[in-house]
Formats: sequence, structure tokens, C-alpha cells
Amino acid sequence: MGLGELSARWLRPGGALIVMAVGIAGAGFVVKLSWTIHGIWDPFPGLFLKELWPVNKNNLSPIRLAPFFATVVLVAALVSPSAGFLGALAARPVILCGQQSLEVFCLGILLSALGHFTLTEYHSSIGIQLAVNAAGIFALCMTAKMIDWYKTMGRVPLTVPVPGPGKGISPSYSRD
Repeated sequence: MGLGELSARWLRPGGALIVMAVGIAGAGFVVKLSWTIHGIWDPFPGLFLKELWPVNKNNLSPIRLAPFFATVVLVAALVSPSAGFLGALAARPVILCGQQSLEVFCLGILLSALGHFTLTEYHSSIGIQLAVNAAGIFALCMTAKMIDWYKTMGRVPLTVPVPGPGKGISPSYSRD
């Protein structure tokens, strides 16, 4: 049994990895939802709030990574690369950001610091927060498009033929 067959068996609907991923992602969603409702309405219990909060953001603890990887497994297993919605015009910026993920990630770190500065220095109303987020998303998508265009320009063949020996320019190796 090859690696492809093994991963196909684990990732098929009903496979062990999918069942674990659904359980982990579902539990993470329920816990986070309970924290959100508890923040709005105090009598609602926040599940595992005292045990898990504050989540240590200085390192990537397994409690933070497990729901993320579970979601990645679910998306990889359930969304086909040939899915129709991935060909839509609205999906193109997201796909470009994924294709240029390192550059977009690095710019995102810079933009998050700039956005935090903007929100702390100026009024952080909902409108300003939405504007900062929209500007950041726009900058990330345009950067990904520009990088994709730049990489594509490097792959375009030359349209002007380069003259070879005997066709206009002859190499001269003599030292006069």
C-alpha cells in the first residue's frame, strides 16, 4: 500500500482522520462560541474559560494548533481542487494570496502592526475598524496580484528575435 492510497483512505469521508478533525473542530467551535456568548451575557457559562484563558500567544501551544490543523484537514478532504466556486472571480484574490503566501504573510504582519497603531492612535469605532480591515485586505490582495504579474512577466518569451552569428552582428575577438 503506497502513501497515496494510505492518505486517500484516511482522508475519505468517514475515515479516522476526518472523524477526529470533525470532533476537534466542532469542540473548538463550541468552546469559542461559549466564550463569545459569555462575553456578551455573563450568566452563560464559558466552557473551559478558567482552564484555557489566557491562551499563551508567545508560543504555538497544541491547544491553539489543533483546531487550526483540524480545519485544514477538513478543507483539504472536502473541497476538491476542481470545485466550481474556486473558478469564480471572487475567489481569484484568495487564490492569489495563497499562491504568494510567504510574501502576503510577511506583509500581513506589517499591516497588522500599522492597523493596531491606527486603531490605538485614532478613534477605534466600528467604522474605523472596518475601514482598517478593508484597507489591509485590499493591500494584501493587490500585493499578491502584483507579485503574480511580476513573476508572470519573467516567463514571457521574448518577441524580438536575437540575431545569431552571421546575422547582423558578428562577434569579434581580435584585439586591435
